[in-house]
Amino acid sequence: MDLNDQDSKSVRMFCESAMDTFFEGGHENRLVYPVKCSITEEMNDSPSDHQTVNTPNTFWLLSDLCAGWFEHCEQKAPKLWWWGPLRYKFVYFWEFLKRKPIPLDLRISYEEFCPGCNRCVPPVKQKNLTTLWSFFSHLLWSSPPDSTKIKVNSDFALVENPNCGQRREANVSGANVRLNVEQTENGSKLKLRVGGAGDAFGRWAAMRFGWNSVGVANGESKRRGNERDAQFYALDIEASRLELQFTSIPDFVQKLSLAGEWGDFEQYENKKIALETTKAMGDHQNGAFPLHFYVPKLPLS
Repeated sequence: MDLNDQDSKSVRMFCESAMDTFFEGGHENRLVYPVKCSITEEMNDSPSDHQTVNTPNTFWLLSDLCAGWFEHCEQKAPKLWWWGPLRYKFVYFWEFLKRKPIPLDLRISYEEFCPGCNRCVPPVKQKNLTTLWSFFSHLLWSSPPDSTKIKVNSDFALVENPNCGQRREANVSGANVRLNVEQTENGSKLKLRVGGAGDAFGRWAAMRFGWNSVGVANGESKRRGNERDAQFYALDIEASRLELQFTSIPDFVQKLSLAGEWGDFEQYENKKIALETTKAMGDHQNGAFPLHFYVPKLPLS
C-alpha cells in the first residue's frame, strides 16, 4: 500500500485517528491496518447528455464513523463547561427532556467478516531446500530479516467458513449509529452497531442510557463502558466490506463524525459511504502493507 500520494487531509486523519491505538499500548512496534473509505454520489437512472463521470472521494482511516443523538450530546457537552464534572449528565438530561430521539434510517450492504479460512487466505508456501548446496548457502549467506515483510501467522488450509464472502443487505434504524475499526491478528475488521429503535425507546430510556455511560472520577466526567450496550444495540455485526447510505435524518441531528472529522449531513446526502478492510498476505499481492507505529508504554490511569 503506497500512502505517499495521499493528500494532507488524509495524513491528518491518520494522525488523529491513530491516537486510539496508543492507549492500547504495551508493544514497541505495532502493525496497524487501515481501512479504505470511498464516498460516491448516486447517479440518476435517467441518462443525461451532460452526465459527468462520478469520481469517488477516496481516503484511508483508522478510527470510527458515528452519528446520532448520543454523538450530538457528546459534541455539545464540552461547551457547557460551567457545569463542571456534571456537564455530561446535564446535557443528556436537558436534550432528551426537550425532545424525543427520532431514529435515523439507513440502508446497508455488507460482507461478513472472516478471520481466515481456506477460501480467503492462500496456503502458506514452504521453501524446499532441494540440494545440499542450497542448504549450506542458506545457512551461510542468508539475508537479514525484512521488517517490511508481513507473515501470516497461521495456516488456514483446514479452516472452513461457509459464511466467508457472504453479502447481506438490510434497512435499519436507530437513535445512534457507530462503526468501529478494530485490529485483528492479520488485518482489520469493521464493527457496526445501531441501537435505540422502537417505540419503547423514548426520552427517559435515552436519558438513563446516557447517564449509565458517564462516570465521574477525580472531578472530571469520563466515558465508560455501559453494561446495557448489548441490550441497546439491536444490530451488532462484523464485516470485511460495508456500504451504507443514510435515507432519513432528523432535522435536529445534522452532524456526522468520520475519522474524527465532524461534518454536516448535507455533505453525505444522496451519497454512499463504502468501507473496505485490509488484510496481511504473505506475498503482498492481494494484501496490504500495514502502518508501523512506535507505541510507548503508557501508565494506566
